[in-house]
Amino acid sequence: MEQFNVTEMVSEVISTAQPLFDKNNNQIEVHLDSHVYELYADLTKVKQVLFNLLSNAAKFTHEGKISINGSVFEKDQLGWIKIAVSDSGIGIPPDKLAHVSDEFSQADSPTTRDYVATGQGLALSRNFCRQLGGDIELASEVGMGSTFPG
Repeated sequence: MEQFNVTEMVSEVISTAQPLFDKNNNQIEVHLDSHVYELYADLTKVKQVLFNLLSNAAKFTHEGKISINGSVFEKDQLGWIKIAVSDSGIGIPPDKLAHVSDEFSQADSPTTRDYVATGQGLALSRNFCRQLGGDIELASEVGMGSTFPG
């Protein structure tokens, strides 16, 4: 656990993921509330979660927009930071939403043929978030994209 600057961490992860955005001609936007400044957490785990979410967004979005939104909220009388990754990609069918973060879970066969994935990134990310006291949620609509607030 260490204290780190959230803006710098987000910039580093975006820099690492930039080739993934470029591959599908995606634009990245970052919106961090002014109160999102420093975080005390496992930097490596937070970076891995953000990278996994951005990687998925980039993979399933073509010529679209990927957004990172950060805000502060209170939980157990402590200040917490929520970082959400949204995309304008293909979205996830309602019958797959409940299982998308299960280990080795993937989309249906036609989607799997078009988008190579191991099915471990979201499960790993959810586990990391839970270890840090948070979680990952999901909102998605087919053809409209997905949002993973964590």
